[in-house]
Amino acid sequence: MMIRNARLNKALLATVAVGALMFGFDSSSAYATTVQDNIFYGEKNKISDNNAETLVDNECDGCTTGIIDEGDNLVGIISWNTLEAVSGNNSFGSGSDNEFTGVFSIQVVDKVDLGGGDFGFVFGPDPDFELVYGTGAMVAFYDDPAQDFTRTGDILDSIDSATGGTLIWTWGFAGDEDEQWVAVGTDTPELITGSEATAVYNFQLSSLYSTIFPAGFVQLPTGCEVGGSFSPSDVNPCLPIGGADGNGFIDIVGSGSVVGPDFPDWPIWSNSDASFIPAIPEPGTLSLLGFGLLGLGWMRRRKSRT
Repeated sequence: MMIRNARLNKALLATVAVGALMFGFDSSSAYATTVQDNIFYGEKNKISDNNAETLVDNECDGCTTGIIDEGDNLVGIISWNTLEAVSGNNSFGSGSDNEFTGVFSIQVVDKVDLGGGDFGFVFGPDPDFELVYGTGAMVAFYDDPAQDFTRTGDILDSIDSATGGTLIWTWGFAGDEDEQWVAVGTDTPELITGSEATAVYNFQLSSLYSTIFPAGFVQLPTGCEVGGSFSPSDVNPCLPIGGADGNGFIDIVGSGSVVGPDFPDWPIWSNSDASFIPAIPEPGTLSLLGFGLLGLGWMRRRKSRT
């Protein structure tokens, strides 16, 4: 993912989360369809989203370079809109369906010059994000009855809209050699404009924390699911970073493509698809979910400090 430069205060990611013991979902969702209700257990689920992203340039305190380099972060928000499975299709965030939203922060750990102005990027966990969501965490998802997700306007307001409700799932690295998050595109974010895909990314991640998948997952074979076009076509967007020593399987496999609408707050939008197979839980288990959950979230910083 290649992001046009727009500084987001690093302190936002370092804020210590407030833990609260949650009992069930918010009372306002008593008659709503939760994310859990829309999942197809025991079969492959494919979710599709709309992301909004920005670059946190860590080259130095208070400056920006306009180029994605090692040590920089990509911060973004996610709204999964649709889910497809053999048994049917479901949606999130419309009618009585709760939103399935999230937030991520990933850090560039390697950058490879592929020639011709193209670069390959390898991403890993952001240490400040891990302080909030746990070791290895890169993405956190929420079940939100508010239906207030937005990727236009103030960045902090958008993050608030993506992290409301109940924390239900985190993705990241758990030590499997098959895990990866890689991208191919330009290292100059300002070049990503217009509606055509100008970069592609792929991720293979583990489920680190979940309240809606008590039985775990039937793991998927590792491998790239390229989400968009990229030129030159002979560039492989799935950079090898170890997979030979892994077990050949992973919990979540996904991909996407990046476009640049050139909006001032979230300068880059992207489209992602992700696949997973939740194992069928024991009878009665699902009815107990939602109790004794530890909710985590970001505390909102004053806008004047961003």
